[in-house]
Amino acid sequence: MGQLIKGIDWQFQKGRLVKIDAEDNFDAFQKMYEHSTGDKDQAALLSIGLNPTVKPGYLTDSLGLGTVTIGIGENQYLSGENESSFQFQASLSKATVTVDGEPIVHKGKLAV
Repeated sequence: MGQLIKGIDWQFQKGRLVKIDAEDNFDAFQKMYEHSTGDKDQAALLSIGLNPTVKPGYLTDSLGLGTVTIGIGENQYLSGENESSFQFQASLSKATVTVDGEPIVHKGKLAV
């Protein structure tokens, strides 16, 4: 049975994960991550939900307006180039995403 990892904080530089933290169950994530190989620290996917009628939920996490889904590791199933034994993604309903210091999503609301 999986564990809910809450309060994920990932920071990237040049497409690579450079800081990892979480509020709850960080050790569960760390155990999987540490034993993985390949491009596990490489950004794999980023999506921002655009549908205002969808609420976050098990199968619809990535679709709701302002919901940010980010993944790291393996992404060849998306025609990407990352090769890894690890793939992890998280959907965040109250995320803030900045690009070059400018917010594009702020606390789950589109800023552009």
